[in-house]
Amino acid sequence: MKDVNKEAKKNVGKCFAYYRDYREVADDDMRFINGDQWTPDSKKSRKNRPMQVINDAKINKRRVKEDYKRRKSSIKITSLTNGTEKNTASAFQGVINKIMRDSMGEFCMDNAFDDMLSCGMGFCYVDAEYKDDYSQNQVITVNHIENPFNVFIDPECKKLDLSDARYGGWLYTLDSDEYKELYPDSIGKGFSHSDNYALQTDDGIVLCRYYERDTVKTTLISVADPFTEVAPNQAPAVLNFHLDEVEEKHLDLILYYQSNNEDFERDNFYTWLVNSGKILAQRDVEKSIIKVYTLNDSEIIDQGDWAGKYIPIIPTLGEKYFLDGSIYHDSLIRESKDPARMYNYFVSNVAEWLAIQPIAPYVGLAEKFEGFEQFWAQANNNPVPYLPFNKVELSPGQIDATPPQKTMATEVPSGWVESANIARGDKQNTSGIHDSYRGGQGSEVSGEAILARSDNSLSNVSVFFESRRFATILLGKIIVDLIHKIYDTPRTEQIITSEGKEKLVRINDNDHEDGEDEFKGENIDFNNSKFGVYVDVGPSYESQRKESQAILMEVMRMTPPQFQDATFPHFIKNLDISNIDDIVEDVEKIRDPRLNVEEGEKTPEQMRAELSQMQAEIQNLESIKNEYEDYLRAEKFKADSAKEIAIIRSQSDLRKEEIKQSEETKRTMLDNRTDIMQSKIEGEIDIQVELIKQMKELTNKVDSIIRVQTPQ
Repeated sequence: MKDVNKEAKKNVGKCFAYYRDYREVADDDMRFINGDQWTPDSKKSRKNRPMQVINDAKINKRRVKEDYKRRKSSIKITSLTNGTEKNTASAFQGVINKIMRDSMGEFCMDNAFDDMLSCGMGFCYVDAEYKDDYSQNQVITVNHIENPFNVFIDPECKKLDLSDARYGGWLYTLDSDEYKELYPDSIGKGFSHSDNYALQTDDGIVLCRYYERDTVKTTLISVADPFTEVAPNQAPAVLNFHLDEVEEKHLDLILYYQSNNEDFERDNFYTWLVNSGKILAQRDVEKSIIKVYTLNDSEIIDQGDWAGKYIPIIPTLGEKYFLDGSIYHDSLIRESKDPARMYNYFVSNVAEWLAIQPIAPYVGLAEKFEGFEQFWAQANNNPVPYLPFNKVELSPGQIDATPPQKTMATEVPSGWVESANIARGDKQNTSGIHDSYRGGQGSEVSGEAILARSDNSLSNVSVFFESRRFATILLGKIIVDLIHKIYDTPRTEQIITSEGKEKLVRINDNDHEDGEDEFKGENIDFNNSKFGVYVDVGPSYESQRKESQAILMEVMRMTPPQFQDATFPHFIKNLDISNIDDIVEDVEKIRDPRLNVEEGEKTPEQMRAELSQMQAEIQNLESIKNEYEDYLRAEKFKADSAKEIAIIRSQSDLRKEEIKQSEETKRTMLDNRTDIMQSKIEGEIDIQVELIKQMKELTNKVDSIIRVQTPQ
């Protein structure tokens, strides 16, 4: 059995020795950017002399960080499985968003980015923790490693993101009392190795978090996936699994074969697959297994299997270069340190020159000061209303009444000022960050020249943005790999949508039935889905919302009223106002009165259409009546006898009475319906008038909120 402590000490010492030269340079970078900008030799030679530090390196670092946030890279997923539903991918993305928010993942990655700008390297790590003391479910967290100099990673990595490391970890210190409380049976001392001499401190015990990649030989098998439906014109779905994990991760496949094949042999699963022709492809592979240990100097005080296939350390590294057989990673300020020290040197010389200049004395004949020495002794220190002096008789009849004159200090040598300006320019040239990039006024005159210099500065720092993007991709791969293994049991989980809203979903609960409990949300199955990772570079949702607000405000100011009416609800949605959804709903109702109609009721347009139809029916009846009267008059003239006339008149009167009664009945019904419709229309008009008043009041409120939030 191998000695893990011994192997860890050897590997940690190997890493620190391999990067020793770089770590010394990186340590100097970190000290420099935090204000320690004079070398030890300079400090000795300038003892008791001014040593000014004009530390714009930290300001430049903050500016680059802020510029990156406007181009922030975020983790996005893409489905690798045929038939993955959109809501499954959305829920998976929502879990990632929740992990990043709850563990302050972006903040941790930004801190690692800050470390990289300072010294060329920064690190985060991913862990799995229980939600709380009363939960059986774990959650994924992202954490920042505060001291990048305590991290070690296999120096024989081939990939840029170091994801193929065979081992890695970091050293950290626990308070002695806390160490005894957590590990009461431990008898070891703090972790030490061949490349350090004093990791044991008086304040705590140094421990080592050590990850090690081991490999086991197994067989990768591909079979037709019986659980995934595909379209007729698509290739059949394939299920890939390692033979040694089929019982653990693909028990549903075994149960499927068992229930559908009478000759199934579970004890000889592989042989049955071969004999039944189920295997589409197979090959021997070496599968990675990650072990994690907590070590002191002589003991393994904690150990376990890491769920993921990656060592969960996320390095954020500056541009790599080789020098004298050693690897280095660039920081933001490394090449500008010498010009900055020269600038500090010249500024310190100016300060020293001014400090050693005597207080400008007054020069005059000694007789002029006699009796007034107390006034002139304080003339350079305290303001006085007047300075008395004596007139001096130089010769008979010749009097000197001129006041004593003050001498002026000598000027700072112009060469020093010019040298300081040259050093300042060298700082900008070597860092690539010019005044135009920082928002200051440079030597450029034309707008094109200013933009060109600003773009040049951006191209000089974009290499650091790329390193941050690579780190984000690795973080996404680690999280996506872990979600399938940490979030593998049925649970109700809160996710964060792309709009930043919280939503509850049920995960992996395939046996759940409606009405079984109070949860009525979506049920999402992660087990049969796979996702890849890419990085979306662009403004955050918050930045997009603010930009949309500004653009919509400008559009509303420049467009005609009918377009403003359509744009106004979208503008309201982007405001930081409580109950914004209710306000947007009210605005929509004001814009479209039909939204105020309760279910089953008719809109004013429908009521007006019915009224028009009734009026058309009345006109049709009048036309029929007139035609019939014309007919009766014609028949009357055709009658040959009084009897026929009487019969015709009788029939005519009878028919006229029937028509009259029918007409009166219809007219009465129509009048009643018309009155009802007219009353309802008048009520709707009153409602619209009131809604218009409310919209004006709401618009005034929004304008007042905008005036309060908009800087004057």
